[in-house]
Amino acid sequence: MKTIYNNTFLNSLFTSDEFNFIKHLDSNNEEFTKILESEKKIRDIIVNLINGLNDSIRKSNISHKNSSKEVNMLSKSQNIFETVNSNISMLQINEEISNNLNKEIIDLLIKVEADESNSSEAKFIDEITSLKTKIADFSNVVEDMKKTILQNDTSIQNFINNADVQNYFRMYSIKFSNVLQEDLQKQEFIYPTDYYLKHPAVSRFRETYALIRDREEKSIFEAFKFAMDMMFNYNLNPAIIAACKSQNQLEHYLDCLDNKTPNDFKDFEIKFEVAPLKVKNRK
Repeated sequence: MKTIYNNTFLNSLFTSDEFNFIKHLDSNNEEFTKILESEKKIRDIIVNLINGLNDSIRKSNISHKNSSKEVNMLSKSQNIFETVNSNISMLQINEEISNNLNKEIIDLLIKVEADESNSSEAKFIDEITSLKTKIADFSNVVEDMKKTILQNDTSIQNFINNADVQNYFRMYSIKFSNVLQEDLQKQEFIYPTDYYLKHPAVSRFRETYALIRDREEKSIFEAFKFAMDMMFNYNLNPAIIAACKSQNQLEHYLDCLDNKTPNDFKDFEIKFEVAPLKVKNRK
């Protein structure tokens, strides 16, 4: 048995909290992507409001009418625009850091798994230590970002729900669907197969770990070992792992796969809306 499966080494590699953070990297990214799209839509609405106010102020100046109300609303709109932009910038930076961290994690796991020596801990100690530091730092960044965005969105929603602002929306024919940020965060997302196929090896590891650790409630060591076994099973679509309710279900599917009789698997219906994962020939 290789060093990576040794309990002492495993415990020195990642703590349970670090495992939990790694496991949710992709799902958090998916959630933040949806929030980012929502923020961009709100920004477009605020831009339309600012353009409408600027046009109204310009016309008022030409006709010498009092435009102080519009000027005041324009100032508030510009402040909200900056707040929304701040949210968007944080989410975009978060996405970039998360993608880089995800790549480092999988690169390290592949290196350790491929290492034939019995000195993986010493050999990769610098990379492991660096990665653990980055995970801790990024975990804090994510928590701070969530709090900041929630505070910002409270200000944004209060502004948008203001009666005067709503009147301007109607005046300038601005369509707005009021979606609270909390609603987005409470949604239970059903991911398309593209979500799993974007990084299939990572997805197989993540979904298997979640199955064994969370649904089967087995040890971190057992979850990690089985996840590593499934990670490089190129015939296995990670979406299948996510759909399994138990390890027995997954093993039943693997038996059908090995026997080239996947249609014999009747534990749940498998329906792909895109082509299943392409099988790679392994030498």
